Amino acid sequence: MRICGYSQAFGYTYSMSATEAANLQFLKSLFPFYLLQPESTAELAKSAERLVYPNAETIFNAGEELNYLYIIVSGTVRIRGKIKKSTKDIAFLRRGELFGFDALANDQVSHFLAMCDSRVVIVRIPRDTLKHVAASDVKLRNALRMLSRSSNLARKLTVSWLSPEEPILLISRRDVYFLLTRVVLWGLVTLTGFALLLYAAFTSTSSSSFLLFLSILTLGVGTAICTWAGLEWTNDYIIITQRRVTSQRQLVGFYEGRQESPMDAVLSIGVDTSAWGRAIGYGTVTVRSYTGDLRLEKVPEPDLLAALLESTRQQAATARKRDDQERIREILADRLQHPEKPHMLPPSANRPQDDRMIYNSGSLSDSLAHFFNLRVVSQGGVTYHTHWMLLVRRTFLPGALMLLVGLVTASRAFGLITTVNETVLYSMAILGAFVGWWWWYYQYLDWNNDIYIITPDQLVDVSRKPLGHEERRSAPLKNIQTVEYRRNGLVGLIFNFGTVHIQIGNEELSFDNVYNPSAIQREIYACFAAYNERQKMTEQQRMADWIVMYNEIQNGQGQNRPKKE
Repeated sequence: MRICGYSQAFGYTYSMSATEAANLQFLKSLFPFYLLQPESTAELAKSAERLVYPNAETIFNAGEELNYLYIIVSGTVRIRGKIKKSTKDIAFLRRGELFGFDALANDQVSHFLAMCDSRVVIVRIPRDTLKHVAASDVKLRNALRMLSRSSNLARKLTVSWLSPEEPILLISRRDVYFLLTRVVLWGLVTLTGFALLLYAAFTSTSSSSFLLFLSILTLGVGTAICTWAGLEWTNDYIIITQRRVTSQRQLVGFYEGRQESPMDAVLSIGVDTSAWGRAIGYGTVTVRSYTGDLRLEKVPEPDLLAALLESTRQQAATARKRDDQERIREILADRLQHPEKPHMLPPSANRPQDDRMIYNSGSLSDSLAHFFNLRVVSQGGVTYHTHWMLLVRRTFLPGALMLLVGLVTASRAFGLITTVNETVLYSMAILGAFVGWWWWYYQYLDWNNDIYIITPDQLVDVSRKPLGHEERRSAPLKNIQTVEYRRNGLVGLIFNFGTVHIQIGNEELSFDNVYNPSAIQREIYACFAAYNERQKMTEQQRMADWIVMYNEIQNGQGQNRPKKE
């Protein structure tokens, strides 16, 4: 490895002045450094070191003392760590992403292993320089505190719907001010009520036992409310990645939902704050897409969060442009070298997975989802049925009728009912069984005919009545703006079903009462990304065709052009 100006076993040399200029230019393009005063950025660039690591080289190990904050210039860095006592890949970081925030902690001990997944160029900034600059630059100080807090929170949480290929740039809860105010308010009310009732119980001569019971009940209810407020706060997250921005909320026992917007669909970011919010340090960040807004409410450091979102949006657009150019270059080179080879689009990496791969937890809920075929994969896409609880609800009355017929028939057969004529009773039983069966079958068909389909290019909602009309709504995947899911009520939370809302243009399409709505939200998002990838590759193939044809025309003109004597 070589570090700017002096070398070790391998790597490249850089001139000190050229390296400092390159570091300065690089830092100016990244959050949070582009927000700093010019002299602050210049000081960081001057002390920064640029290193080159080969593939599979270890940057630092878990348990190692860290003295630097690392920023990736090129290549991919694999972050590994322990999750539930097993070592796994946590993230694959790429250009412009920061890591090594444990260096900013008091103990400076790394919780992760960082190793190169390719040849990697890294800029590292000493901890002492960061501390020195942050002492005089409030924006850097606040940004480092926000990113360090996010790193610690991400280390403690497991976000199951994100893969290591989509690392978390920022994860944040609502401002702690709202937790403290609710807990303190309810705590004071509870303690005041408890003290007054307890005093009344000890001074009363007639109803002391009842007042003592009320005081204990007040203390218990207040404690439960404070605990519930704490759980609600801890379960509300805002997550930002290179691909999406997500708001997740959960009211324990009542509601769970997640709203997200693809980064590709974001048009602008706005910040709303009040005078009190500016004094405390919280506000609302609004992510605006073509037709809908995603409001990130009561977040700490709203200006910094908005700046991170804007920087991420621009970097994602730049990265897409760079990747597109590289892919076009590769396609064009292949076309020119092998003009006779057929040109086929590669298969999508985001094909629908078999339901056995989706519902693989081994839980009773997943087993029932298998049994009722709530998710069916076919060549045309993925078909979802509404939750089996709706089938139970619809078939309850006809099922109860058939059960009643069976009980009455059995009672007559065993002589428990003797007042009704046998012929009349059995005739009514046959009629009741016939009506109950067909009623039950009708309700089953009605449930089975309500389906939601995800195809490679559109979403379809089909509602068909047995022996009746059929309603079919569809919308193209390319017009998706936001995807949100909700699980309402205790029954929905226990049995894990809810509604997925998809904002498409000026309309909304919803998948109502579907099992595991968070998984469906992920699948819709994956299909949306796969569709965009296919469209992009098709355009790139078309552009390569045009360039090849232009090259052929140019060559033909050159061959037919008359020669000079």
